[in-house]
Amino acid sequence: MLQNFQVGQFWVGHNVDSRAYYALLYEARGLGIPIVHRRSGESFAWGKVTGRFLWPPNDAEVAVASNDDSVVLSLRDGSTRFLLPGDIQKDVEQKLIQDGDPLGSAFLKVPHHGSKTSSSQSFLAAVHPEYAVISVGAHNTFGLPSPEVMDRYRHDGIALWRTDRDGAVTAFCWDNRVTIMPFVRADR
Repeated sequence: MLQNFQVGQFWVGHNVDSRAYYALLYEARGLGIPIVHRRSGESFAWGKVTGRFLWPPNDAEVAVASNDDSVVLSLRDGSTRFLLPGDIQKDVEQKLIQDGDPLGSAFLKVPHHGSKTSSSQSFLAAVHPEYAVISVGAHNTFGLPSPEVMDRYRHDGIALWRTDRDGAVTAFCWDNRVTIMPFVRADR
């Protein structure tokens, strides 16, 4: 990503005590990309778009990385919200609900690649998205996305795209309306 995209800042939550993580930070610094730690409660404005970080609660160093260390970001463009929850799992989903964070969003990046450890029914009810995208590799060894999770999205009538089937997926927001553009037109 750092080599192929123009990155203005590299946002991280927890530092992870690992050689791979420090190598990534070293690469970012070498490219002149500022590294910024983010935690819940912080916010920013970028033109008309505002963002609020909902997770993690602190930026303390952790010995071992976990999916629940993901940065969770809520974006707002006018009255339209987008929720980007990274790889969080059910425990963090429940904490976000209990904390009363504004989760309701038109667009959801499906947590944890559609794993059965995420996308709990209570989380989907709190977010209540119209559109969702699963970032998942084709023929992955984990069998993702989980059929159980796919059924939850279908049952709730959520329009769903998958990167393994639809290629890169771009979500646009104009006049408080979301338009989804897949790279590949696939039958759903």
